[in-house]
Amino acid sequence: MKAVGIFTNTGKDPMFEYTDKIIKWLLANDCEPLVTKDIAQALGYGDIGHSLEDILKLAAFFVVLGGDGTILPVAKRSSLAFKPLLGINLGTLGYLTDVDRANGIQALQRTLRGEYKLENRMMLSVDFFDEQGQKKRDYVLNDCVIRNATTKMIKIEISINDEYIDTLTADGIIVSTPTGSTAYNLSAGGAVLKPYSNIIAVTPICAHSLRARPFIVDGDDSIVIKVLNSSCGVALVLDGCQEQLCRDKKQVLLKKSVYDARIIKTRDKTFFDTLREKMSD
Repeated sequence: MKAVGIFTNTGKDPMFEYTDKIIKWLLANDCEPLVTKDIAQALGYGDIGHSLEDILKLAAFFVVLGGDGTILPVAKRSSLAFKPLLGINLGTLGYLTDVDRANGIQALQRTLRGEYKLENRMMLSVDFFDEQGQKKRDYVLNDCVIRNATTKMIKIEISINDEYIDTLTADGIIVSTPTGSTAYNLSAGGAVLKPYSNIIAVTPICAHSLRARPFIVDGDDSIVIKVLNSSCGVALVLDGCQEQLCRDKKQVLLKKSVYDARIIKTRDKTFFDTLREKMSD
């Protein structure tokens, strides 16, 4: 019996109706659905409720019910567990999700039959000192954003592979993976990157200089961002989750992670098909 972990965006499936549909289908097809204890209790499935740690350990793959924003935190956890995920979109068109809710069961059927492609997406490791001065490492599939904790601009020094590149004043800076290039990076004027490429986008946010432009570096490069303002608080936003940098150590090291997010795709629809559809909205 194949164990399948299920993660649901409760805002898009508040009564767990679609989640229940997936659970029932998996049970009827000799699979073991694994959900968190609160969802199991809400649906009356006491025996399939597990801790997050057990779901990550026991599942062969994960089904994410929601959109790209729901996939991001699951992708980080699944990458550390070396397991793939299948995204079923319960909202608008997404880049990472495979199908919409109408085609979710069909995508599950294909996945269980092995009829899918596995996309390995680059992630970034992010080393920094948190607000308490503790050294931390986190991972992002989309992007790392460094900005002032208030509305003021910050002075940023950029180095690549220990070579000084530039100092600029801006609202902040985005360091993005190819997957994240269509997110905040695109809105800030950065380039759209092919999602399987081995490159990293660095995009200033509203820089106070005409020469400060987005640029691309090799995926194997090491990037150091230093905030030179002595007094301002600095926010570090990792795939939408905010941290606060230590006031005395406002430096962030970014490089390609040894972990990849593994995304299941059961359809022949390409990234550029999705891009054209998304950009025509």
